[in-house]
Amino acid sequence: LRTQAGEEATLVAGRTARMGAAGGIEFEAAPASGRAAWQNGMLVVVDGSLGEVVAALRAYRPGVLRVSAAAARLRVLGTFPLDNTDLALQALADTLPIAVQRYSGGWMVAIDVQS
Repeated sequence: LRTQAGEEATLVAGRTARMGAAGGIEFEAAPASGRAAWQNGMLVVVDGSLGEVVAALRAYRPGVLRVSAAAARLRVLGTFPLDNTDLALQALADTLPIAVQRYSGGWMVAIDVQS
């Protein structure tokens, strides 16, 4: 991993990393349940933001996946399949006050708070 300031670090198995408020890299142990779920093709979210969930799903979906700032702040609890992001998006739409709009045959997806 490398920050914009040039700080470098190696991410090892069993650890997670994130950018800290000061711009440095912060490490912590990865939760065992999340790690096991990921290895089985599932994303486990416990009080995460919809923005974080969408960021995780982007790596498993072709095209563009966008979320509005208002929708990104919504809190999420659930388990979502990584091999079927359409199903994951439907589960989110079924449980959160969001609208999921698909364009160009699903290549572009926009998520916003439901009005």
